[in-house]
Amino acid sequence: MSFTMPDEIKDELKKLRFRKSKSNAALICQMDVKKLEVRKDEFLDDTTLEEIVEELPDADARFIVLSYELHHDDGRVSYPIVGINYCHPASGDQVRVTSAACRSRFFQEAEVSGKVLELEEPEDLTKENLEKWILSSKTRP
Repeated sequence: MSFTMPDEIKDELKKLRFRKSKSNAALICQMDVKKLEVRKDEFLDDTTLEEIVEELPDADARFIVLSYELHHDDGRVSYPIVGINYCHPASGDQVRVTSAACRSRFFQEAEVSGKVLELEEPEDLTKENLEKWILSSKTRP
């Protein structure tokens, strides 16, 4: 299934990737099922996971690209770019199918390397769960 990613989304992704701030930031996008186009839902700068969770709808899907401030046990701080595919179980069949069909290409174009976190319930997006997932999916120490 093919979809369109407008230049506005590509610009927001660059803004996210090259920002100077040392905090969390997220670009939340939604798929327009009728037009087969990705639209910006929200750009959250200097945000928390709780604020991201508040933005997620109860019965729809979102693609999230997150720049996450990760504190390592040895004192280092890194800012991995994390892909999160949010698709609530109450989402309609058309939304779920379209989201699944476009997921891989969206995160490829967003230049998210590695695995993409599959999220069904907003309350599962916690610091503990996210950091456990990031550390288990990394390709190098």
